[in-house]
Amino acid sequence: MHFQVTHKKIQIQLEQAIIGYQQALEDDNSKLIEAYYQEICDIYPPLDFVKIWFKKYKHFYDSREDFVQDYLYVFCKALRKWQPRDKRPESRYNGTGEFKNYFWSNLNNYYTN
Repeated sequence: MHFQVTHKKIQIQLEQAIIGYQQALEDDNSKLIEAYYQEICDIYPPLDFVKIWFKKYKHFYDSREDFVQDYLYVFCKALRKWQPRDKRPESRYNGTGEFKNYFWSNLNNYYTN
């Protein structure tokens, strides 16, 4: 039970940081963009799973650095396009709507298309 409460709290913090990041982008406020990006990365470090994704898709790249650059591009693109629960249509797969799932879906689409 404690894990569920903590996980939900972390998800709320992440969602609020992403919404703040999106607003900072809209306002073109570079200081806030950087601050929210850092907060997001503190809550959800994007490179934690790069090893898994690189192993799966390294054949597309000359170097790990090139892969990481694209991986972070997809991460930032997902940050810009993700929508909070009250603004997106209901998942047809009964998904939780967590950013992690959205990001991973973006990665799958990016590397398979």
